[in-house]
Amino acid sequence: EWKTVYIYFKEAVPVETPPLAEIIYMIARFGGYKDRKRARPPGIKTMWIGFQLFSVAANMHHSILAQSTKT
Repeated sequence: EWKTVYIYFKEAVPVETPPLAEIIYMIARFGGYKDRKRARPPGIKTMWIGFQLFSVAANMHHSILAQSTKT
């Protein structure tokens, strides 16, 4: 599922699993978090919204992969 975040943001998918902190910040970006130098860590509401949108994107990614393997 973590690969979905990289695909959604059009970034190169790393070969190895990235650190959890990196994935958390990327999920926060779904919720509107702007990663700036002096920004505080993402809050509960930002993470909640981000995780909801991440779940939708991950389900869609799984559906697309399932369809491509059937044909």
